[in-house]
Parts: sequence; C-alpha cells; structure tokens
Amino acid sequence: MKVKRAQFGPHDWLSLPVPGSMSWLLVEGLEPETAYQFSVLAQNKLGTGPFSEVVTVNTRVFPIVTPEPLVLLSPPRCLTANRTQQGVLLSWLPPANHSSPIARFIMEFRLGERWDILDDSIPAGETELLARDLVQDSWYEFRVLAVMDDLISEPSNIVAVSSTDPARVVNMPPIIYVPIAMPGFIRCPADANPPVTSVKWNKDGRPLRIEKASYRGWSQLEDGTIRVEEVTEDSLGTYTCVPYNTLGTMGQSPPARLVLKVGKPSRSKHNVLPSGSLQFKSLSKEDHGEWECVATNVVTSITASTHLLVIGPPFIVSPPENITVNISQDALFTCQAEAYPGNLTYTWFWEEDNVFFKK
Repeated sequence: MKVKRAQFGPHDWLSLPVPGSMSWLLVEGLEPETAYQFSVLAQNKLGTGPFSEVVTVNTRVFPIVTPEPLVLLSPPRCLTANRTQQGVLLSWLPPANHSSPIARFIMEFRLGERWDILDDSIPAGETELLARDLVQDSWYEFRVLAVMDDLISEPSNIVAVSSTDPARVVNMPPIIYVPIAMPGFIRCPADANPPVTSVKWNKDGRPLRIEKASYRGWSQLEDGTIRVEEVTEDSLGTYTCVPYNTLGTMGQSPPARLVLKVGKPSRSKHNVLPSGSLQFKSLSKEDHGEWECVATNVVTSITASTHLLVIGPPFIVSPPENITVNISQDALFTCQAEAYPGNLTYTWFWEEDNVFFKK
C-alpha cells in the first residue's frame, strides 16, 4: 500500500506494509482538511504486481466533542442531635455542592452493627427531623444522606444519642377538672429513665408549699401527684410541675388550669374499687346527673361519661289539711309530693270517686 498527500506532488508517496492475509487497512493519524491518494499493489517471492487505480480521500475537520456534564453531589453537612420533651431533634445543612436540585433526604439510624432507615422521604426543603419513641437504655447513632436524581450521596457525619434521659413531662393536660367539696388530684405526667425521684410544683407562677397551714389537707404522693383532701375555690389556679430523676430534668411542664367540675357534690357514701369502678351506698336524689371517669397515666388522660337516673316512688311531703268554710264560699286544698323523676300527676277523689270523671 502506498499513500501520499496530494499537495506534495506526484513523487511523495509513503509505503505502508499490509499483511498478506488482510484485505483492508486502517490508516490513523491523518490530518484534517487534507486530500490523500491511495494505491495498492501485491507482492510475493516472484515479484511485484502493478499498482491499482489511485483513489483520493479528503479528510474532514475533527468533530467537536461536548464533554459530559459533571455530576456532583456532596453529603449533607453539620448533622446535630438535641434532646427535647418530644424526642430527639435532628438538624443538618444541605450539601454544599450539587449539580442538580436535591430530591429528598434519607435519615438512617444504628443501634448495633447495621444501619436502618428511619425516614427515606424527607422533603428536600426540610432540614430537621424529630425522632420519637426511642428504645430506652439504648445508644443511637444517626446519619443523613441526600438524593439527587438517581444518585445518593455519601453519608453525613454521625451523631450519637443516649436514650437514658433526664425526667420530662409528657402530655400535660391544659385543663384539670376537680369536683367541689370532694378529693381532687393534680398529676404530673412524667417520663424518665431512671425513674422520677421528685416533683416540684408551682401554683400561679409561685412555688407551691403544701406544708403551709393554708394548704391543710394537701399532700404529695410518691409519684409527685398533689392530693387535695377537699377541693375549694381557693384550690383553683394554674399549675406547673418539674419532674426530676438522677440525671436531672428536661424542664417545666406546660401550664394546667384547675377547673371546678360542674355539678353538685354527692352526699352518698361511695368509694373507688381496685378495678376503677365507683360504688355508691344509699343513693340520694343529688346523685342524679352526669358522672365522668378520668383515666390517667404518664402518657395522657382519657375520659368517659355516663348518666345516672335516680328513681323513687312518690311520697307526700305536704298533705292537705282539714278546713271549715261557709256555704257558697271557695275552698282550697293543698297537696305537695316528691318523686324521682319528678313529673308527678295529681288525682283527687271524693268519697272514692275520681272527681275528674264525676259527672
């Protein structure tokens, strides 16, 4: 094979060897925008044959290759963890470099050797996540990753949190109902590991000192609950509590307002059974009405109500009296009775006849 550039003239040929077993040749290193002429001849041990017809090839300009866009996604930054009364608040900064918009974040946690997903659909615009319901007496590790298109970033820095906590208040009710002239309880729903060791109370923004004479009949139970022997108007107010354990406290509860429960106090003898049932002895008519059961634990309080209907036969409380009147004068007999319910019907008889039906 011989090749020459056309502008070099008719004698500037360059020979290129071609193996006898090949019927083609790839020529590399040609210059752009140049005319080349090619001719081929065959050789063996007996001699050389004639050149073939000359062909001319014009090369083109090298194509401009557009580089692929650089795909860049760095991990989220500055992951932090802070304990709150609701759980662990995880905060982070978005990646410093990303060539496309962030689609979402993935939060992972680890209790042992394996990483598990806490939330894999955190919106791109959010950089906080509250981790709730952690297993007590455990050591948690957290990390966050960013997702861009089909690419997942390297994980962020790792933060570690212990689930052994100072005491904290959970679900303090905003209103606590108590019955007037009856025992009342003001509870501090606390969650703590180790357990709660003490509870301090404030009433209307000032420390509650139940040992004072003005709080006669008040006591504090082992779990920190305030027991009021007999609720009065002076018992009402706004209460807050601060629970403590050996690790300290996570702060004061939201305020709870002590409110009188609407209704008259029961004069009957009653007691609460171990099952939670309320037992009455010698019901009176004042017990008629709505009764409410409030069940409370460290998480929350729930209520259920029922209606008590007290019934009893009618009895005369003011019988008619004997009277003497002159003929043609008016006479008035009075008769008053009571019954439960009180929708009474009065019927008068004269010599064993119903006067309403006497003709």
